[in-house]
Amino acid sequence: MARPLASRRPGTLARRRVRRLTSTEVQRNFAEVLNRVRYQGETVLVERGGEDVCEIIPPEHPRKFTWNDLAALLDATGSAGEEWATAVEHGIRNQPPAEFKKWPR
Repeated sequence: MARPLASRRPGTLARRRVRRLTSTEVQRNFAEVLNRVRYQGETVLVERGGEDVCEIIPPEHPRKFTWNDLAALLDATGSAGEEWATAVEHGIRNQPPAEFKKWPR
């Protein structure tokens, strides 16, 4: 990955590590880029054709999704309906048995 630079988020005194990457490098290493931003607090400046395109920055206050949030989300979505439940039960009952073959030794 490219060289790190020093930067500040506007309105703060804290310095952050900034890494310049081409859009191709970001595309090829997207999961790693997100991990560096999220867990190491790095900022990634994305360039295309030598020009800055965007900046990927960590959130100021990461949102924590709790079990209560999940319960509220599930309550808000409601039921899939009786037709769906019947179709699932039908699929389970009519599924052909799995073939069990001995592994070659």
